[in-house]
Amino acid sequence: MRPFLLWLILALMVAAIAHGKGRSAWLFFLLSMIATPVVGFAAVLLIPPHPLRVQEELRKGTLRKCLNCGHVSRSEANICPKCLQPRPEIIDVTPIDAP
Repeated sequence: MRPFLLWLILALMVAAIAHGKGRSAWLFFLLSMIATPVVGFAAVLLIPPHPLRVQEELRKGTLRKCLNCGHVSRSEANICPKCLQPRPEIIDVTPIDAP
């Protein structure tokens, strides 16, 4: 009974990670239950986030593209994790209406 419970908990963790990446949680849950949770973890970690999820996060401001290499990462990062170049500060400029 305990090995099955552990299997189920790990499969649910795989489903949660897949859901966070914008992928089908049910598909990865079933993959983890039929194969093993190790296969499910490997699959969900190798598949990139859904492009619509990335676009949504870019609009919200939680993700940001590097101006040098185009890599998308968290907006809190001051240095790009791919090219290791410092990111310039984004200044919010509100347009002034000319009379």
